[in-house]
Amino acid sequence: NPRLEEEVLFLRKQALDTQTALNECRIRAMELDETLVKKEEELLKRITMMKNFEGELLKGRRDYQACVEEKENLRQKMRLIEDESRTLEQRLRKVESELVKSKQRVNEIVNLLGDSRYNDVLEKVNKILCN
Repeated sequence: NPRLEEEVLFLRKQALDTQTALNECRIRAMELDETLVKKEEELLKRITMMKNFEGELLKGRRDYQACVEEKENLRQKMRLIEDESRTLEQRLRKVESELVKSKQRVNEIVNLLGDSRYNDVLEKVNKILCN
């Protein structure tokens, strides 16, 4: 029967067309799958880079905090040194004042004695006090 043969041929052609379309869909799906795998790899690389960057950022923050703490420690040490310096300056002024008073007393003693040999003593005392 020619009509049946025609219909069989038509259905075979349709089956082939459907099979071709299905194969094209499979090829496209494989291409999309490859693209997806590449994108996933790229995304994983970016995530790794971001994690590395985050690690560097955290390290930088720790380093910065350590510098801030060290700076504060140095400021405290500087304040202590400045305080100690002021104390030493006060002690120096006091010692200098006492030295002047001692020199005056020695001069007074020498003047009271009025003897020239005490001038030698005065010079020796001055040398000792100045050194």
